[in-house]
Amino acid sequence: MSERSTDKSHNTREELEFPHCQFILIYVGNIERGRGIKKIIEAMNKVDNNIGLVLMGRDSDYKKAMKKIIESFNLESRIKFINTVLPHQVVNVCKLANVGIAPIQNMCKSYFLSLPNKIFEYIQAGLPVLASDFPEMKKIIEDYSVGFTFDIEDTKQIADIINLIYSDKNSYRSFCVNSKSASGSLSWDVEQSKLLSVYNELN
Repeated sequence: MSERSTDKSHNTREELEFPHCQFILIYVGNIERGRGIKKIIEAMNKVDNNIGLVLMGRDSDYKKAMKKIIESFNLESRIKFINTVLPHQVVNVCKLANVGIAPIQNMCKSYFLSLPNKIFEYIQAGLPVLASDFPEMKKIIEDYSVGFTFDIEDTKQIADIINLIYSDKNSYRSFCVNSKSASGSLSWDVEQSKLLSVYNELN
């Protein structure tokens, strides 16, 4: 559950070296196997040229391998890796994008049942969310109507979903409104009160 950002600094797309694309997807998290990075890169080879992708995560050997794949698709101008920021700055960086994406792969039960913090960071930023169609992520996305889910092993479906959220302006605007609304209840401030109430009842 994400804490509301109190960071007052405001970077720009140019300062952070976002792609010069009209519509930007952002991924926040580890650049490692099982996170669906390769699948999203492959899908980006099939989407509208006005769509870019930003990947914000720490350096790793896997990240170096992904850079080579990006080069093989000639997508260097539309897919950029950017440096990590402090935790309290993540939401403000996400606000510079148009959509947040969480492409987790089914490597184990823990991944299949995961509900990663990035989902809540995207929502706190008021972004629509695209995520693997795993139960916990799908429940949040459908309950709050903030985006679409996809089969992480089907790159054509991923590309189709990305193209859809880019082209369907009405759905996009609706998801943005719903995400901003959901950010009020899907926050640490709210969950903290619930937790403290439980503790108080135990005393």
